[in-house]
Amino acid sequence: MGSKEAVVIILDVGSAMSKEGLEGAMKAVRLLARQKVLFGSKDEIGLVLFGSKETKNSLYQEGEDSSYKFINVVEDVGFPSLSLLRKINEIQKEGERGDLLDALVVGMDLLVKRQQEEPKKKCQKRIFVVTSAGDVINVEGLEMIVEKFTNMEAKLNVIGIDFDEEDEEGNVHPSQNKSELKIENESFLKDLTNRVGGVIVPVNQAIEMMSYFRSKAIVQRNSYQSLEISPEMKISVCTYLRSYETKTPTMEKISTVSLESPHPGTMKAVTQRTYHTINDLDHTVEEEEKIKGYKYGKTLVPFAKIDESKLKYEADRCLKVIGFTNSKNVPRSHFMGTTEMVIPLPADEVAQVALSSLIHALAETESVAIVRYVKRANSIPHLGVLIPHIKPGVECLYFNSLPFAEDLRQYTFPSLHPERARKNYVPNEEQLSAMDSLIDSLDLTKAAQDDEGNFMEALKPKHTYNPVHQHLYQAIEERALNPESPITPLDPVIEKYLNPDEGLFNKAEPVLKKLKTSFPLQKSEQIKAKNERVFWQNSLAANLVKLDSYLPNSEKKGKMEGKNISLDQILSKGVAEVGSIKPVEDFREMLGRRDVDLVEIAMEGMKKRIFQLVNDSILSQLYPKAFDCLLAFRESAILEDESDYFNRFMHELRNSFENKKRNDFWKLVVERQISLITSEESQDSDVSPEDSFKFLSGQEVKESSLSERLDLSTDSVDNLLDMVE
Repeated sequence: MGSKEAVVIILDVGSAMSKEGLEGAMKAVRLLARQKVLFGSKDEIGLVLFGSKETKNSLYQEGEDSSYKFINVVEDVGFPSLSLLRKINEIQKEGERGDLLDALVVGMDLLVKRQQEEPKKKCQKRIFVVTSAGDVINVEGLEMIVEKFTNMEAKLNVIGIDFDEEDEEGNVHPSQNKSELKIENESFLKDLTNRVGGVIVPVNQAIEMMSYFRSKAIVQRNSYQSLEISPEMKISVCTYLRSYETKTPTMEKISTVSLESPHPGTMKAVTQRTYHTINDLDHTVEEEEKIKGYKYGKTLVPFAKIDESKLKYEADRCLKVIGFTNSKNVPRSHFMGTTEMVIPLPADEVAQVALSSLIHALAETESVAIVRYVKRANSIPHLGVLIPHIKPGVECLYFNSLPFAEDLRQYTFPSLHPERARKNYVPNEEQLSAMDSLIDSLDLTKAAQDDEGNFMEALKPKHTYNPVHQHLYQAIEERALNPESPITPLDPVIEKYLNPDEGLFNKAEPVLKKLKTSFPLQKSEQIKAKNERVFWQNSLAANLVKLDSYLPNSEKKGKMEGKNISLDQILSKGVAEVGSIKPVEDFREMLGRRDVDLVEIAMEGMKKRIFQLVNDSILSQLYPKAFDCLLAFRESAILEDESDYFNRFMHELRNSFENKKRNDFWKLVVERQISLITSEESQDSDVSPEDSFKFLSGQEVKESSLSERLDLSTDSVDNLLDMVE
């Protein structure tokens, strides 16, 4: 059977579905479709509603009877896409009485037709039925459906809304206030799933199972080998990957020009790389003119392409035993790379007996096998260890790569052994007891509890998902469905994986207090470094010299004439405008100049630069740089007593972008709470905190008029002069 899967989701939106039940059903369907969109690159999915007002399926014949009525094929079986997720979000309760078995036949028909389109391509077939089973089910033709399911080799999964769960003995105890019809339907679906080899899962359990973004399903491919103990004895085995690091998906380059065009297409940007010589940048180095080389000291030793293959160490494919050693001689810190499982060839009884004997012999003697492993012909040989593993129903060898001498990092540290360590490094009995209590109180093997209150292991790897991947996939989904949506924080349930459990540490509070008293801490005085190294540039900067003769004539006549000048001042060109490459650095350097007053020019330049960055940005590409400029502008306006200038600029910014083409930038300004400078932040501002808040909320706030204040100041000076006269 192929690794590809064709799935049809059948969702109940009929009259018996409650509002709360539909919300749970929608969440389960959305999670299922999400997994297929993100990770099912080869899988296909279809969506069928029953109980809908619209009837849209190929089996319905209008006017004959009511069969297949109120069944709507929303999406034919095909590759999952964002449009499917959007259609799922638009589903609402429609309240008609559609038949569940009719919907099941429609779903089977979709799978059959999809298979007929590509008969040579085999795939797994599965139908998910999400229903409350509250309406009448017409059981006519049930035997035909069961036979068809068996012939198709399809799987049936029922996600039940308000279904009763089985106890440990497999019995179902109906809850109170449940109708006889619903009880009968649940029993009928249980019998149906048993006959076709399906399962029934309560919706809450299904949501919990599918709430996490799982990695893409990987088909396990074995590698056939011969475990060679000696030239005369070889055991036929095959290897499977047991653990392998899942890489975070990388971003693909997208053409922003294509993105904004009416027909964007794939939007992929194609990279074209050219090489040029340092001495002649106009000369393009062609492919045949390039050659690779290795460094030997400071010299590059060239190797032609014909020599590259000869540089590789060629080795034949093998898995050879070099010898055996005690397991204590191979520390876990030496394990490298992935772990592989070595099992005997399933069809070879002799290999099974031989490998089982070897596994038990290694386990009984507490030994391991050191091997040479070449996975593929002409690939790199690995030094490895085979470790026996025996569990009920499972016997195998685990392979781990071991380091060579070049791979080891040797460090020398003072010994902590009681017989060889310093006396003040040896813990006393009280400290040992406190540390033992800490380990017992934070024991993860008893940190969780099941439904019956029994202790169980917490943080099992198979139930612990990588928060980095979860956050990334969550952000991708949100941004794909709504390009303007903010990136929300990670779900706390997933985030807690890499954080200490509060409940566990609360229980261990007495032990932690005892630990604190057993290991008293003393603050040590910081020792000042002696014989600090002095670099030549620092020495020159500290000893200013007169270097007027090296300055241009125009600068000799300025304020710098006759003053001590540092080397940095000579090399500095003196920034006079806010550039586009490093606008924040240019802005601050202009404000910091003391040879000439550039505050007004810097403020005006930064204002124009922010407008230019926002208007020239393709989507939100230049928004981060614009925000850096905006924050630097605001901070400097407070320091330079230019609050009025900045506040007038903010009014211009809002008038230019709010509810207009760049409204998305203004929304980010509001979201980050970048508002007017208030009187609490700067003495030269007359804007109250209330007005600053109103400004971001879209309410009209009277602009602070600097010109009026200047006029008032001028009038005061004139009055003073009149009094003097």
